[in-house]
Amino acid sequence: MLLLLVASMLAPGINYATPNQSISENFTNTTNVSEIVENTTNSTTIQNTTTAVVNDTVISQQENQTSDTSNNTQNSSSDNSNQTDTIQNNSAAASDGTYTNVHGIWLNVDDVNNVNVNELLTAGITDVFVKANRISNPTYQSVLTTIINKLQGTEIRIHAWITCFVDANGDWVDPKDSETTDALVNAITDITTNYNIAGIHLDYVRYPGTAYQYSGGTEAITSFVQRVYTTVKSIKAKVAVSAALMPEGAANAYYYGQDYEQLSNYLDFLVPMVYEGNYKEDNDWITSATAYIVNHSTKPVVVGLQTYKSDSNLVALSAEEVKADIESALSGGASGFALFRYGWLDKDFFQTANSNNTTSTTQFTTAQIAKAANDVKLFIEGNKYLPTWITVAGVLVNQGQFMYLLSEATLHIQNGDGSAISLVDCTVPSVSGESLSGGTLSLSAYVKLANEIACFVDGNHQAPSLCKSSLGLQSYQSVIYMYSRILSNYLTDGSLQSSVVVKAWSPSNLPVKDSNTFTVAEIAKAANDVKLFVEGNKYLPTWITVGGVTVNQGQFLYLLTTCTSQLNSGITSLIALPSVSVASSPLEQMTSGNLDKTEYVDLANRVKSFMDSNGIAPNYGSTSLGKLRFESLLYLYSRVVAFYGQNQYLPNYATMKSWSSVVATEPSVPAELQQYLQATTKCEVNDPRIIALAQSITSGATSSYQKATLIFNWVRDNINYSYYYDSQKGAVGTLTSGSANCCDHSHLVVALSRAAGLPARYVHGYCYFTSSGNWYGHVFAQIYVNGQWYNADATSSRNTLGVINNWNTNTWTYKGTYASLPF
Repeated sequence: MLLLLVASMLAPGINYATPNQSISENFTNTTNVSEIVENTTNSTTIQNTTTAVVNDTVISQQENQTSDTSNNTQNSSSDNSNQTDTIQNNSAAASDGTYTNVHGIWLNVDDVNNVNVNELLTAGITDVFVKANRISNPTYQSVLTTIINKLQGTEIRIHAWITCFVDANGDWVDPKDSETTDALVNAITDITTNYNIAGIHLDYVRYPGTAYQYSGGTEAITSFVQRVYTTVKSIKAKVAVSAALMPEGAANAYYYGQDYEQLSNYLDFLVPMVYEGNYKEDNDWITSATAYIVNHSTKPVVVGLQTYKSDSNLVALSAEEVKADIESALSGGASGFALFRYGWLDKDFFQTANSNNTTSTTQFTTAQIAKAANDVKLFIEGNKYLPTWITVAGVLVNQGQFMYLLSEATLHIQNGDGSAISLVDCTVPSVSGESLSGGTLSLSAYVKLANEIACFVDGNHQAPSLCKSSLGLQSYQSVIYMYSRILSNYLTDGSLQSSVVVKAWSPSNLPVKDSNTFTVAEIAKAANDVKLFVEGNKYLPTWITVGGVTVNQGQFLYLLTTCTSQLNSGITSLIALPSVSVASSPLEQMTSGNLDKTEYVDLANRVKSFMDSNGIAPNYGSTSLGKLRFESLLYLYSRVVAFYGQNQYLPNYATMKSWSSVVATEPSVPAELQQYLQATTKCEVNDPRIIALAQSITSGATSSYQKATLIFNWVRDNINYSYYYDSQKGAVGTLTSGSANCCDHSHLVVALSRAAGLPARYVHGYCYFTSSGNWYGHVFAQIYVNGQWYNADATSSRNTLGVINNWNTNTWTYKGTYASLPF
């Protein structure tokens, strides 16, 4: 984005970035990580003999769709696709919802009409940030429709680029101005709801270098971004929110109100405008500025880069200069780049970004190719398709080139050849049919096939569409996946495997396992699934799927205890699946308490030894707390290993309670309270935004009281108080506007509570407010939890669930209680 200098506002001795160009628009606690935290979200990846498990939180590529899955614990699922940071795929990157390898570019309204889609595809562009004017013509309605139609089928992600706090005349607008912020949020709501976009991108979401002059300036910026984030996620959880930020490190919040750490709580990725020309800096500065922001953000950092000399010199940088800037940003830890902008970018960039004209000078080690192979394996198993582009040691290659590199790497390893492997010109295979019988290829067979592939590419400069073996005709997709698995295994074992299982290329066949051995990551993924299943359903699944293999409860306990024992010793090698039966007569006699790491590791060793000797899981395990029954053991080690999977170390202790307490269910809502669960006037319980937000807020809750507390705290902390009479906005209007009086505060508390399955109602009274010394008519909510009603007055930060401090509860006059508020 072009920057306009605001020199008069800058403090001496500090370099300042300047605002983005095109002012044609209006103003434009930490959980103790040593504990094991519970979660009630249901798992989609557990198979049960009696009940198909449905995921209520939804992890599919369709917004707010429920996915029915049975026996579907994939090796990587969406988590593994997040790890695949060396995969670059126009379609893959645009659909997997991750922002770890972004190749982005900004498009102004003129660029939208002139953009050459083939140029974007050739350059490997994954994301476009498209100017979305609210008032100035052409408005976002026509611009977004045009770009969506142009990019249809490419799966390049589209982000609506929205100017925030600069008006149509180029004047700055106060970020605290409610008329401006309401208008912005309304437009963002419309765009998110009605256009097939991947993200909302906020620009000019800052002060013009004067934040320090305003009380609460940084808080105002953070609060607005939080409001946008909440609004977007309540409509479509997978739509990303990002923001163009100034790159001035520690001074950023002071001058612009942009605090990287605070904002990263409400952004899916950050886009600092690291424009070296405007700062008269060099590539080292790009790297250091990027590194600072990366170190002060909890989310990916996609670095914005100028494609021209500076705002005072619009001469385009050469393609080589742009690529050097990109490399500098990546060296600083960036998760990708965004170029400002399409119309000012040297056209040679599109020809050379992924050009193979110099492939003969590009070489890779077998280790680099194996690392990329592992990423491709994880990507395929998580997304069920082959990425179009793959990054090998920072170089983007196509599928055909990658097939060649995989084949050559396999041959080099087999022959003990440590020399580098050169990248060759090679076109992508054409689409063709596959005629393949599932089976196994021996080491000699797949090495022979690798040699044939390498020779074919060397002679034809094209990768084969089909490869013939004793199993039939194997598609190039299946071949790439096969060698990716082989080299991924080589990374772990240091040698080529003796054989490889081959299946026809089909999503239903993924992942393919070569033996019943499992990685720590696979076991940790399944452990987390079991943990979530137990906490959401209050019983153990009969069957658990680990890395695509279905195991019984006894076998899974063996994998968990072995994994725990190995991890405690610093061992991460593969774990073989044994033949173990389920415990026959579980017994429990225990008191609640904690097991420290020393004790639960010792218990894991004893349980594993018992199963090694007896081929059956123990009925109980003896501890300082007493006898823990089989089910408690399985749940304990699911939590321990799931914790490791998320934190990469074992917890210091694990909290234990009896199995009967773990699976105890809360009483159902009495019939007389059912009226307090229904949608009523201005209490839009069934609105998708209310439902989505309620699910998001309460996803980690393990009791009704915790759900009520989380809902109350969210409304109290996110909705500002506005003074007006009676109900005007309702629950949805309050959510989208971010402010409300007592009636509409109560509507949102009641709607979210009811959407979460908690009865909630309205109370009306005449109350004496201690801060003002005045009496007012007042409405507050009550939430029914554990057999009693809790006051939930979210209009004041002084209040907590069940406790009211902002008015005198001893002197108030009760007016009425309602299921539907009549005014």
